[in-house]
Formats: sequence, structure tokens, C-alpha cells
Amino acid sequence: MRRIPPLNGSVSMLYSFSKNLEFRIEYLYAFKQDRLSSGDIDDHRISEDGTPSWSLLNIYSNYSFGKATVGFGLNNLFNEPYRMHGSGIDGIGRSFQIIAKYNF
Repeated sequence: MRRIPPLNGSVSMLYSFSKNLEFRIEYLYAFKQDRLSSGDIDDHRISEDGTPSWSLLNIYSNYSFGKATVGFGLNNLFNEPYRMHGSGIDGIGRSFQIIAKYNF
């Protein structure tokens, strides 16, 4: 079988400071995948050594008022290089996001 991903997952913790303010920290990880099928070995998107392990730390905060929510997030806090097994595309480095949401 081709492109079997390594063991991976996420753990997160959400803390509500009040009814309106939330903070979340998220840890994502993947172990290395070096047990490759012959099709994976021939695939140029996968290194001959396989896909290395990686871990990311993300933080988010949201503030709600009425029907609106604003928030921010910092993804890949430590700017860790990573790639999902078999994707051929490196993951995004450290990034910042601003979120605005309105519920009608």
C-alpha cells in the first residue's frame, strides 16, 4: 500500500477567561515514516529516507461581543519545517492570522 501516513495527531487545551474571551493552545505532531512501499520509493515527492518527524505549536485567542467574534492566531510558533507524508508540499512557516466572524 502506498502513502501510509505515520502516526500523527494533535492535542489542544481551551481556556475560557470569561464568557467572551477564550484562549487555545494546540500541539500537532507526526512521527517519521521510513517504512516505504516500492511505489513510495519511486515517488519524487517522498525522500528516499522517508518523511522526517515534526511537531508544531499554535496559539489562538477569540473575543466575542454580541453576534460578533474577533480573534487572532499564531501558527507554527517555532517556525518548524514540516511536510505531510506524500504531499510533496512543505507546510507553511510561522504565520499570523486575524479572524472576524459575525453570526446573522
